[in-house]
Amino acid sequence: MKKKFLLLSVLSAAVLILASCGKESQSDSPSVQETTKPVPQYVTDAEGGRYYPVTDADGNATRNGDGNLLVYATDSDGNPVEGKTEAANHGSALIIGRYIEMPEYRIVIPEGWSDARSYNEISIGNPETLDMIFITQVTDMTYDEKVSDTEKLLESVKRRNKNAVISSEKIQVGGEEAVYMSGRIVNEGDDANPETPQSVYLGYMVTVHNGKVYEGRVSADRDLTDEEINQMVDILKSVEFVR
Repeated sequence: MKKKFLLLSVLSAAVLILASCGKESQSDSPSVQETTKPVPQYVTDAEGGRYYPVTDADGNATRNGDGNLLVYATDSDGNPVEGKTEAANHGSALIIGRYIEMPEYRIVIPEGWSDARSYNEISIGNPETLDMIFITQVTDMTYDEKVSDTEKLLESVKRRNKNAVISSEKIQVGGEEAVYMSGRIVNEGDDANPETPQSVYLGYMVTVHNGKVYEGRVSADRDLTDEEINQMVDILKSVEFVR
């Protein structure tokens, strides 16, 4: 009986020693978070150029004092160099975090909308309604020329469609005064005449920032409610000029 008791005691002691060693081993082993550094994620432009953006805690792009996007420098193999950053030399759209970034302006992708292959301009679409919004820098016209050109376009829409409603108003876009002009055509539709044109909405924003002209365009092939129109105008208003 004493031998059995002694054997059980030895076995119990062995189990306790092994368990103790196991705990010590786990506490001394560095965790994955302690040994693994996050690898910067890259984004590509429409031409396949690769950039490793320096982002904030929310994953959005950061810029230097001149308004240029900050990216990690890369080595001869195209891999990011830790701790070395530089200004990005990009000429087309980059999607970083919640934003579509252009060299001199950007916009948050609104809820329910998605990037529509932005390249030399911001292009977003609503996949449910197929409404579209474009924002671009105008390089071939002055502000007055662009406004006049848009007014003529809407006047031609009015001539071709007697029920078209043309309007114009002043709005604020990225802290700048802008003009917003629109044309709204509402057709009831006629089953007996399938060629009856559908309802159409066209909106045009023109503004100037730091001497450069910018245009926003809204298009929808349906009868929009006033609330839907206001929501799309608000998207144009949300443009941020970064340089």
